[in-house]
Amino acid sequence: QLQQQQQLTTNNMLTSVTGTIAAASGGSIVDGGAMLKQLWQEYQSRLARCAQPNDKRSTDFYLNSYEPQHHSHVRDSFLQVQNKAPPFLLQQAIHRLSPSSEHFITLRSAFSTSLAVLNICSYILGIGDRHLNNFLLDETGGNVIGIDFGHAFGTATTNLPVPELVPFRLTRQFVNVLAPHNSLNVQEQIMVYTLQALQTSTDTLLCALNIFVKEPLVDWSIHANKAANKMRADLKAVQETDNN
Repeated sequence: QLQQQQQLTTNNMLTSVTGTIAAASGGSIVDGGAMLKQLWQEYQSRLARCAQPNDKRSTDFYLNSYEPQHHSHVRDSFLQVQNKAPPFLLQQAIHRLSPSSEHFITLRSAFSTSLAVLNICSYILGIGDRHLNNFLLDETGGNVIGIDFGHAFGTATTNLPVPELVPFRLTRQFVNVLAPHNSLNVQEQIMVYTLQALQTSTDTLLCALNIFVKEPLVDWSIHANKAANKMRADLKAVQETDNN
C-alpha cells in the first residue's frame, strides 16, 4: 500500500492513477504513435531552424518562429499539421478498450460527462498546463481524471513564458470522441449543470479554498520573489538610463 501511495504522488502532487492511461497514449493504442512522434520531431526541427544565438528556452524558439508571421499563415500552418493526424485517434482508442458496442457507448458517455465537469472546475480554479499527459482515461469506466495541478489559480497565464490563455482544453480529438453527435451541445449542457452545482455549493467551495488563503503555496512565494527581483532590476535600469 505504501508503494502504491508513492507511485500515485510525487512531491504531494498526483501524477498517476492505477488502471488509467494518459490521453496522449491514444495514438499508440491505435498504431498512431509513430506518426505523432514524427509530427513532434518535425515541429522541433522547425523551431530549431528559427533559433537565434541568444535563445535559451524552447519558448524563445516558438516566438521567433511565429512572431514574424501573419495570423493567417500561422492558422494555415496549424491546419496543415493538424490534417496529418487522423481526427479520431482518441475515439478509436476508446473503441479498442471496449469489448462491445454497448460498452463503448457507456465509456463515451462517461468520458463526455467527466471531461465537461473537469473543464469547468479547472476553469473556475484557474488550472493550467493542460496537455494530454495531464488527462488520464479510466480504462474500465471511461472517466477523465485530471492530474498535475502545479499551475493553479491562473498562474499559467502569468508565470509561463508562453501564457496559456485558453479557458480549458476542448481540441479536435476530444470533440470527435462523441462523433457523429454534436459534442459541443452535449458539453455545454453538462457545463451549465456543473456551474449551477458550484453556485449552490459556494460555502463548501469557499471553505476548501480558504485553506490556500491561510497556507499559500510555496510556488506563490517563489514567483512573487522573482517578480519583485525583476521589478527592482527594471527600476535600476531605468534609473541608470536617466542618470546617463
